[in-house]
Amino acid sequence: MNKLSLFFSLLISVVLITSCKKDPVTPDGKGSLNLNFQAYIGDELMVMNKEVTYNNTYPMRISRFSFFISDITLVGAGGETKVLDIASVDFTNVNDETAAAAGKTISIADIASGDYTAIKIGIGVSSELNRMEPSDFDPGHPLAKSGDYWDGWQSYIFSKTEGLMNVDGGADFERGLAYHTGSDEVYRTNTLSHTIKINANAATDLPLKVDLLKIFDGIDLSSDDGTHLLGDLELATIIMDNFAGDGIVVK
Repeated sequence: MNKLSLFFSLLISVVLITSCKKDPVTPDGKGSLNLNFQAYIGDELMVMNKEVTYNNTYPMRISRFSFFISDITLVGAGGETKVLDIASVDFTNVNDETAAAAGKTISIADIASGDYTAIKIGIGVSSELNRMEPSDFDPGHPLAKSGDYWDGWQSYIFSKTEGLMNVDGGADFERGLAYHTGSDEVYRTNTLSHTIKINANAATDLPLKVDLLKIFDGIDLSSDDGTHLLGDLELATIIMDNFAGDGIVVK
């Protein structure tokens, strides 16, 4: 065989071998997840300072409602994937129906595409982060605000619900409500079973309902007016247990 024939034989062999190889596998891309929280009082969207009737008896106005979520984790066939350390969900500036319907959205990027069967949401501040203080974080970080930390507890304030109630039937809202929870003892995890599909280069929306009446189930707001000290751990435990129960559900 002359050199030219040998060259063409080798060339044909290379082409055949190359054509038989499988295309390279391109790894799945990443997508994002939007957690959209809407706050309700029963079946009614919560608007700050809007008068509602509690227990069909007492006029009430909520002026603040906020809470931390931690260690957001997606559960799939391959195990658990933590996608976010900490975020604050704050409804305090929700002052009209439009804002209430829009809710508050926490956007989480860079999530591996795939099918997930549940999401775990920590309610409060995880113990690892709760050992730190606002001065440990840069401005703009969810845990950088000094007003969200209580030195007496040596803990972040996991949730805040504040408002006024009229319990005497007069013209004024004379009773203040202030429910603050905190300390590692009351940190809870809410596991929501739900099919969540993350597509590459796309955003998936997950609508969540937060119901204040469910969160305060078992507490009489007309007589138990608040939690302020670690001695109020019993009330705080009920609140956080309810948060991890059906206080937050997928809509």
